[in-house]
Amino acid sequence: IECSAMSKKYLGQPFDIHTGGIDLVFPHHTNEIAQSECAYDTKFVNYWMHNEHITVNGKKMSKSLGNCFTLNELLEKGYTPEAIRYEFIKAHYRQKMDFQESALSGNQTVVDRFGNFMERLQSEANGAGWPEVQNTINQALESFEKGMDDDLNTSIALAAVFDFMTNVNKNFEKLSRQDADNILNIMKKFDSVLAVFPAQKQKELTPEQEELIQKRQEARLAKDWATADAIKKQLLDSGVEVKDTPAGPVWRIL
Repeated sequence: IECSAMSKKYLGQPFDIHTGGIDLVFPHHTNEIAQSECAYDTKFVNYWMHNEHITVNGKKMSKSLGNCFTLNELLEKGYTPEAIRYEFIKAHYRQKMDFQESALSGNQTVVDRFGNFMERLQSEANGAGWPEVQNTINQALESFEKGMDDDLNTSIALAAVFDFMTNVNKNFEKLSRQDADNILNIMKKFDSVLAVFPAQKQKELTPEQEELIQKRQEARLAKDWATADAIKKQLLDSGVEVKDTPAGPVWRIL
């Protein structure tokens, strides 16, 4: 009865969203509905969102089994917040989930894939333009929103992002700077919902690296391939990858 009373006092009736575990559907939430709707003769809640339970390595979480984890414990083990969050959104919240710590390393690979994709867009797009870029963006956004509109089906939304990245990578050499910026913007919009992309670090070349890139380009123009290759290896050893494109060299900090 206190749940019905507090929700009426602080949220009004009806209110939009009521959450809870799947174990509370009956009798707790059915009782809330009966109490509130009989007392006030109006709908109680517009949307119910019940999450399924989590097991750990196939077993119920229990302190006696020692299979409970806190967020801080996982962070102290070196797992990133993004990899941990990805574990909980890659499947629909109404599906049972079996948490396995070993999966977090695989999640980090996915998170790194997002980060590498964003970094590549920032530094390597120098093509003449991809005519289908806006249509591809629109289709990805439509698929993403369709998934989220389907009871917050994050698995469908993530699939839309992966398909979009695959299509972009197949046409990456065509991307103009404007194309890349448009793709970056829609990716940031996706992540405003997902929050699993790694933070983009501001990476800059050192003055020495900038000088080496310039010297390498001068060597290439002089067709001194041996010097150009040696400088390219020197840059790579310092953490800078250089690629040659029709529009000139592009670099990426590793």
